[in-house]
Amino acid sequence: MKMKKIIAAIAASAVSMTALAAVSLSAFAEETTISYTGPSTGAYKVEGTDLRVNIWNTWGNDIKDLDTDAHNCSEWVKVDFTVSGLNGQTTNKDTSGANTDSYYAFLGGAVGANAARHTREEAEAAGDSVVNITGDGQYTATFNLADPADTILCLYLQTNINAYNREGFANDDPSTTGINISIDKVYTVTPKEEATTESATTEAAAAETTTAAQQDNSAATTTTSTAKSSGSGSSSSKTSSTSSTTSEKSAQTGDAGAGLALLGAAVAVGTAFVAKKKD
Repeated sequence: MKMKKIIAAIAASAVSMTALAAVSLSAFAEETTISYTGPSTGAYKVEGTDLRVNIWNTWGNDIKDLDTDAHNCSEWVKVDFTVSGLNGQTTNKDTSGANTDSYYAFLGGAVGANAARHTREEAEAAGDSVVNITGDGQYTATFNLADPADTILCLYLQTNINAYNREGFANDDPSTTGINISIDKVYTVTPKEEATTESATTEAAAAETTTAAQQDNSAATTTTSTAKSSGSGSSSSKTSSTSSTTSEKSAQTGDAGAGLALLGAAVAVGTAFVAKKKD
């Protein structure tokens, strides 16, 4: 009987541990890099008067510098980029040569059903980061997402750097400004779903297993007492109970947490069965 109690305790502990492991796995998000394949010819250009780098833009352009436009995105899309060749100039100038607005950049375009943005005002209204360019170096621009999306319809890095203010600019060629803007990384948050199990179910399994062991122990004690009082060598029939099987729910097949929970429940049921057979 001591052995059955030990086995039952081990089974109950196994169920509790698998419950804890399973409950600890839940839905979470994972930062994911989107493969940038550019820059292709014409991606870095002068848009109107200002410098722009198209990343994925087929609206009047033919720039497809991502591996695909189909990406599961949530929370935001970010772009790390590097600016070089400013030569100390970080503001636009008026016709008299006086400094006017400081250089900045933001992400324009459209992602899924989220509001499109093509101006600084639209970017700020969406809570995006408008990056102040204060010199050569690396910066990060953010395109916030109110809703998850599975398609990047259009994405570009827009600046207010007026190419016509730059000495040497000619022939609508951005490289003649002396400024280079390179895309270093494009990334987003991809939602991931992991299976979860309910602790109440596994706790119930542990309780049922313990109860079965206790009932077996009680029946054995009664039998022993009867044998001693009668002085006979025969023993009374023992009472046993079997624990009911419990089902474990898994949100996705192959999930480690759910698999452990199912294994724990199986151990509990198997233990009760062994106890019954021994009785």
